[in-house]
Amino acid sequence: MSGGTVALARVYYDPARGTVRLPQDAPERTVIVQYLRKPGFLKQFVAMPAVTIHHKDGGRTLHLILLNMGRRSEWGRYEEALIGQELGRVWLYVRNYPEPAYDGTQEACLGIQAADLLQRQLIRKELERRGIDYNAYWLPLLEAAMHRMETAEVKPAEEIPTCNLMSKLVLWLDARLGITDQEWPDRGRFLQALARMYPILQRTSDDLYTQLAPLELSDQKTYERALQLVLHTMYGFVKLVLKRGGIQVRMEKVPPKPAPAKRSPVSPLPDSPPAGGP
Repeated sequence: MSGGTVALARVYYDPARGTVRLPQDAPERTVIVQYLRKPGFLKQFVAMPAVTIHHKDGGRTLHLILLNMGRRSEWGRYEEALIGQELGRVWLYVRNYPEPAYDGTQEACLGIQAADLLQRQLIRKELERRGIDYNAYWLPLLEAAMHRMETAEVKPAEEIPTCNLMSKLVLWLDARLGITDQEWPDRGRFLQALARMYPILQRTSDDLYTQLAPLELSDQKTYERALQLVLHTMYGFVKLVLKRGGIQVRMEKVPPKPAPAKRSPVSPLPDSPPAGGP
């Protein structure tokens, strides 16, 4: 793959201790440690199975794919699909599909969520074309989330962190855009569970789905417009519905537009990692 160097690293997160360890032989270790020491980045990373960072260092571009080994029980059997998904993000980047610039802070989450929603639609199609069964990885995650939501206590929206709430909006839209009732008979039940847990998102989900569903996202200009639409909708929801402020975002390849929100940190890496890795 041209357009930079891809480096894949396994990051060992211990949820019981709230710590992370990066092996000494990890590729581009010095660069990766810079991100893992940022509380905002770390807080978001530990909640995801993997993340891809496009890092510019002087005259070179690094595409850092970090696998969260602390969540390996979720994806271990489907590692090919997960790595395929992250390579798909690199594939879109080198083809110049825009995405919000990531600076490693807690405020970047809305940009990540907006880009993730649209990228997933394109990546799944490409994985299917290459014969990789992404649904074998994805559907068990949706099933588990559905069962949790059906029995969980419903919390007021004001008690839910912004990034968490927006991730549920993306989950809602992804299930509507990315899979059919024929492919997953429990899809309707899953959407009902989301509506039960997060009724405040229903109208925004409906509005975005109506606008996104007809779009051909493989067309780059259409993709750019869709990304701006999702970002602006999220920004407006946070500001006008949740009445939370302090949100900004910088776009990597299209004009700057608003969006992001804050999350509290998990234990960041120490400045001087102990022997054996941070």
